Amino acid sequence: MCGSWSVGSPRPVPRCCSPPNLDEADQLAERIAVIDNGRIAAEGTSAQLKSRVGSGTLHPATLRNFDSAQRPQARQILAGALEGTVQPAADPLALSMLLATRPDATDTSRLVGRAMTQLAEAGVGIADLSLSQPSLDEAFLALTGHRAGQATIDHEELDA
Repeated sequence: MCGSWSVGSPRPVPRCCSPPNLDEADQLAERIAVIDNGRIAAEGTSAQLKSRVGSGTLHPATLRNFDSAQRPQARQILAGALEGTVQPAADPLALSMLLATRPDATDTSRLVGRAMTQLAEAGVGIADLSLSQPSLDEAFLALTGHRAGQATIDHEELDA
């Protein structure tokens, strides 16, 4: 991936990032180009690229409840409502799961809303629920059909 950002520079400076530095590009780049086999597969802001992550991509979600004794009940309810595998997290009050992105974002919202309603009806107290955004790695995979490989240019300025 390549992007442009300016740190201590009056104008954006084009840079290329190898896959280990996609987090840096995500934070600093104003615009990013996804380059696959020497061709630009897509370009835009980080948010624009992430929004192109299609259905079927898995995103982490974590639910934390107030009482560890309720974790098995919460796990069972979530597995049914969210149509996925729910695993105990390292935190004894937390559960983690992977949610598949739906073609319509409201579908995911409905599933999560239904799960929260079922948990409330069962008397399971929830302290926190977090849903993660797709990463640039996931965007690269969705846009190219494969994981990013090592780039030959790493943080070298390009001639504009």
